[in-house]
Amino acid sequence: MRRPLPIPFIAIVAVLATTGCSARHHTPAAQAPVAGTDTSVRPVGDAITIGVSPDRTLSASIPDVGQISGDAGAFTSVGSIEIRRQAATFGGATGLQSAGLGIDVIFHATGLRKPLTVAFQASGSTDADAVPVIAHEADDGSWNVVPATRDASGHFTISTTQFSINIPSWANPLNWWNSLTAKLASAVGGRTAPLNCAGAPSWFHLDAGHSDLVHVCAKTNHTGDGTEVAEVQIKSNRGVSVEVTVPGRPAYVWVEGIPWSVRKWEATQLGYDANQTVILPAGATMTVGYTRERTSAPFSFFVTGTTVKAAADTFIRDLVDLVGSTDVAFVAYTEVKCSTGFSAGPGGISIGVAALKDFLSCWTGALAGELRDLTKAQQVVSQLGAGDAATIVKTAKAAGALGWLVSLWPVYQLGFGNVIDKLHELLSDGQSAQVSYHMDPAPSSTGGGPNAGTQPGGGSTGGIQPGNGAPAAVALSQGSAAPQGYRYAVRLTGFPARTSVAVTCYDSTSPGGFYSFTMATDAAGNGFTQSQCYSADGPDHWVNAGGHESNHVTWGGGAAPPPPPPPPSTHAETVGGNTNTWTNYTNAGGNQGPTIPAYTTVQVSCRVTGFRVADGDTWWYRVASPGWDNTYYASADAFYNNGQTSGSLHGTPFVDEAVPVC
Repeated sequence: MRRPLPIPFIAIVAVLATTGCSARHHTPAAQAPVAGTDTSVRPVGDAITIGVSPDRTLSASIPDVGQISGDAGAFTSVGSIEIRRQAATFGGATGLQSAGLGIDVIFHATGLRKPLTVAFQASGSTDADAVPVIAHEADDGSWNVVPATRDASGHFTISTTQFSINIPSWANPLNWWNSLTAKLASAVGGRTAPLNCAGAPSWFHLDAGHSDLVHVCAKTNHTGDGTEVAEVQIKSNRGVSVEVTVPGRPAYVWVEGIPWSVRKWEATQLGYDANQTVILPAGATMTVGYTRERTSAPFSFFVTGTTVKAAADTFIRDLVDLVGSTDVAFVAYTEVKCSTGFSAGPGGISIGVAALKDFLSCWTGALAGELRDLTKAQQVVSQLGAGDAATIVKTAKAAGALGWLVSLWPVYQLGFGNVIDKLHELLSDGQSAQVSYHMDPAPSSTGGGPNAGTQPGGGSTGGIQPGNGAPAAVALSQGSAAPQGYRYAVRLTGFPARTSVAVTCYDSTSPGGFYSFTMATDAAGNGFTQSQCYSADGPDHWVNAGGHESNHVTWGGGAAPPPPPPPPSTHAETVGGNTNTWTNYTNAGGNQGPTIPAYTTVQVSCRVTGFRVADGDTWWYRVASPGWDNTYYASADAFYNNGQTSGSLHGTPFVDEAVPVC
């Protein structure tokens, strides 16, 4: 026999009569602050006690609040209810506005068999687009929002069995989103104080020419064994995060405010090298140390704010800051566990309405539910080697308080076009910068390899060897047909061995560049790719790699690509509730994919054993339907697995054995 779907695989939303706590029998605290949201609730006046019985109807006036009523048979036994009036002040981060006094109902010697109806006196809203809701505080301090009906006299009416604190309120998600986009707009337009360092080694030369996207300077420093290094310091000159590609063979890479343990964990989870790619938060400084080498080849840092990782970091940091926290572990955990759905293209950063909802469902639901548990928060702190468990719990509760943004999504979905457009505009309003340097070659007697010991930022460079001594060069040729035009076939020669080189693609239509990526060189300092950028514009096409411009190649539009191979055979399976999907089935992690809505039938291609869910099921399906595209996996425990398309999951099989093993 199986139990209901485990929390990690359900998008948790606040819906009428399905969330919150049941009728409770304990006395609440006099003051109930909501952590991280500047929201507080205080009692008003004396408690009101009313006798109740199963054979009587309930109809009672509550001074300054309204009316409470119930049918005969609503109560389980003879007893009484104690009504305490409550006043709430909601912090700006919640996006809610109190419409009047609420109530907390405590049951003595009785319980509920049927809902009670409460008609709250409520003031009007100054926002014509706001909707009436009841804000409900659960026993754990989290909040959810239940839609309410407003009658002709202005009362907010709700029938419910959920009787911890209920407050009549007004809600408009668009106002909350506008506050976030205003915060982003202020950040994008912001500037930071310059760096103040000087005195680089005489053999190190930092080029002065770069955009004002960053502040840059260089100084002399030393590694732990006393080796002299040229230390480059970089700081974003915008109020947004930037992605920095680190060239060459650094002796160390350090980032202000982000411990090496966090950087390494996040990079491992998301699949990049923490010493070659740095996500630098707004206003933070990074330092990179270089020992002298036997090469004079120029190198370039590539800095941009318009990559998916940089845009997601900006968005999530501002979002977390809006609920009152800057905990580095909470930010990193959010970035790994809740995919934003951002994508990058020639038009900049974009996100769809559905992807934004999926992110919020994860952030305010599954992730907030997971991290409000102190034991889990302590595990995250131990795993990442940073953060404060109490702060993580506080922030998770504040994030959970925004679950109403998801529950009211259908009401406002059509109005999110302007919000999406604004996010696209702000997160795409970035520049790129190249910060270049070169060295006077070290004499052969001085060696000059990097220090392979522990870096100040943690980790090591791995003992990368110098290149083959040939001049660095980049060559471009026309590659294979692409979805539009042709691919760029890029070949590197003579670069430092086993390092990353920043490459930017250009064409006549985009002479400022339209796409950037990094290429890895081999032991001989060479590299090749034709899987990155492509263009149908013309006539000229070229690239710049590590400060070296390639030859120009001419072509026009390309032929259509060959048709894709026929899809593999699949099997139809139906989920019994909202079901999360993940790229890593072994730990229910990696990148989160789109949520499968409840009672939706999808095509799955195969099954595989992985993470064990709460009732012991270890089977996972690879989801083949469009949107999941055989990239994301879902626990088979969330499916009926027997042909059912509705009803309870109790008693259904762990897996459909007709689905082949991957």
